[in-house]
Amino acid sequence: MASARTARPSRRLVGTVVTASLGLASLVGAALVRPAQAVAPAATRTPSAAAVVDREPARPNPRIAPAAAPVRPGFGPGASGSGVREVQRRLRVSPVTGFFGPATRAAVARFQASTRLPADGWVDWTTYQRIMRLPVPKAAAAPTATATAAARSSASASRSRTRTVPSGAMVCPAPGARFTDDFGDPRSGGRSHQGIDLLGRRGQPLLAIESGVVVRAKVSTLGGLSVTLQGRSGAKYFYTHNDRNLVVTGQRVTAGQTIALMGDSGNAKGTVHLHFEWWRSGAEGAAVNPYPLLRSLC
Repeated sequence: MASARTARPSRRLVGTVVTASLGLASLVGAALVRPAQAVAPAATRTPSAAAVVDREPARPNPRIAPAAAPVRPGFGPGASGSGVREVQRRLRVSPVTGFFGPATRAAVARFQASTRLPADGWVDWTTYQRIMRLPVPKAAAAPTATATAAARSSASASRSRTRTVPSGAMVCPAPGARFTDDFGDPRSGGRSHQGIDLLGRRGQPLLAIESGVVVRAKVSTLGGLSVTLQGRSGAKYFYTHNDRNLVVTGQRVTAGQTIALMGDSGNAKGTVHLHFEWWRSGAEGAAVNPYPLLRSLC
């Protein structure tokens, strides 16, 4: 009888333990499920400002169709190249990566707001002009009939492959382009700027500064399409980041002849301009500041 009485409490105890175990298991399961549901997806989390770094994607996702190129002047998110690097340096975006991402866009928008420009984070000509501290051209007066006729004549001359100039004369290599004295400015990798950047429009004619011979017309990774011209004076001139070369190595040209078209090839993607170097002695790479020369011609 004692043994039977002892057995009954044991069965009740076992049942209690089993019930408690099942309850504990359900609580643990709920605890494991609820936090997972509470955590926001990684795509919706907002990183801190300090963690944002503009880095170009190493490889685009082939399943995602690329966005259509914006039909507006300048450059913005997704652009890369030397123009983006210069904007990042001027606005102190760190690190300088050469890729236009969220950090660069935020810095551009802040700069625009501080200078009373539309703060859309897009680098148009006016924004670029102020970031780079380029001179602001004065507003032109309303064109007269004579000025209109002169403009038409000038446009016709620009379309011509060769401009008529006196023998031995020199011409502006990129008429109408905007430029400032940025010779010697720091560049990535400890380099310094060995030329002058003349900003214009894609496809703008680039002219032979003087009569001579094309020493080299080639393409490279850094400069893209380039032309090296040796003039009758013995000096050499280097045109690079071209959209198209219209001459070949060994070809003789005359002053004012269109030898290339302005572009953003090489590492200048996103910033259409002519990088122009003047090797006055004729020794390649022995660059001198061409700003005074360009000011006298352009």
